[in-house]
Amino acid sequence: MLALVILGIGLVALVTAAGRTIGVARQAKNFDAARELLARVEVEKPMMLEERVEDIAGSGTFDPPYSAFRWTRTVEPEGFEDDGLWRVETVILWTEDQRAKKERVVTLIYWPPEAEGGGGGG
Repeated sequence: MLALVILGIGLVALVTAAGRTIGVARQAKNFDAARELLARVEVEKPMMLEERVEDIAGSGTFDPPYSAFRWTRTVEPEGFEDDGLWRVETVILWTEDQRAKKERVVTLIYWPPEAEGGGGGG
């Protein structure tokens, strides 16, 4: 009887550990996909000096197999707007186990006021 109790406790612990391992593997796969999608956004929506700095902000979705993911990019002045320093935050969002998850990259860029609109001064 004691051996069965010990065996039962061991099996419960083993099943619990296996379930957690599968969850961690799925979470790692999603974070890896999010990093890949961050790179894709940077390639497809580059930050170029020919545009106005506000034009690099936006949001969107991805085609399958990444249709569960979406992205947003915000642009805010860092310090004084006349300094030309901007904070660009790109975020990949998805839902996992009924919880919102995200991976983000924050970039500080120097965008002088005279560069906006193709060098027209603002």
